[in-house]
Amino acid sequence: MTRHYHKPWTHDTIDLYEKVPENFPNFENADVFDWKPKKAYNGVLSISTLEHTVNPPKALQTLLEWDDPRNPPRRDPSLLGNGQMLPQSLIPNVLVTIPLGYYVKSDFQREPFDTTRMVFDYPWPGCDIRLMQRVSIDNRWREISVEQLRTMPANEVRYHEKFPKANVIAIWIRGKI
Repeated sequence: MTRHYHKPWTHDTIDLYEKVPENFPNFENADVFDWKPKKAYNGVLSISTLEHTVNPPKALQTLLEWDDPRNPPRRDPSLLGNGQMLPQSLIPNVLVTIPLGYYVKSDFQREPFDTTRMVFDYPWPGCDIRLMQRVSIDNRWREISVEQLRTMPANEVRYHEKFPKANVIAIWIRGKI
């Protein structure tokens, strides 16, 4: 995704598959589970990344529980049990976006996982959630409530159905971003 940003980006950035762009001097090809940070961080920013993992709820839980910024979270392919949450991370600032209506298929699940369930089925302590709905082909958005999402027809939520790519995005925020 970094190739879509044209201005120089000075923050440390990791991506397992992205080619190292010229305008990102602090870029490293690494998996977050294997990455060895050289310093502590007070924030994590993840934009439309976790839906590409085999288990998006577990990936988000791992980010929120990451309690030692110098040691990356351990790889854990297990599924997140409903209501299972450990203490909040010591990394105080987290912003994560995930498109809803995106179906993730993995060897760990019998049925594809709909990322929309992350809003309704999993507790995210200490996080505010914002929902944005795409309302036009020219990429205009509006904020909606969880209740509006709950009553929305599935075809208006599903990824790449009403409009190309995301139609509803969930944004989890903790701390000051």
